[in-house]
Amino acid sequence: MKRLALALAFALGYAAGRTDAATPRSASEPVPPAVFQSLTGAPLGAPTPTAAAQPSAPAVSVSGTPDPGTTAPPSETWMREGTIWWADASHGSAYLAIPIGPGHLVDICGPAGCLTLVSTDAGPSLERQRAGRIADLAVELWEQISGVDRRFGGTPGTWTLVP
Repeated sequence: MKRLALALAFALGYAAGRTDAATPRSASEPVPPAVFQSLTGAPLGAPTPTAAAQPSAPAVSVSGTPDPGTTAPPSETWMREGTIWWADASHGSAYLAIPIGPGHLVDICGPAGCLTLVSTDAGPSLERQRAGRIADLAVELWEQISGVDRRFGGTPGTWTLVP
């Protein structure tokens, strides 16, 4: 009898999991109360957490630093090192895209010097960040910090958040 009860409980749990997996939800949707209560053992009528109430932690690599493909919130010592590329002139003469988004004062440095700028956009794309790209910069500004013409593509550099 005990085995039958365990087998039935397993089958029901498996079926519930399969049904839930077949209907994907976005991260902003709350977990349905029945699913939440069945997974946590919370009593019926217990408040169900929403996605907004559940803080998301930034992805962290083994070394303890944020994954270069994330937009983790900045800290006072936030710094990135990698390749800086120039952006198309259509973005404007003060364009600076960094992964943590617009509105951050940063020192951005290359082989020919440094500039202190306010970021205007979020970028580069995650794929390019994971490949080592740390920022996209207006052509004229890129040429100032790199010391070469844009035909050379990317330049090694860093950016550091200014507190």
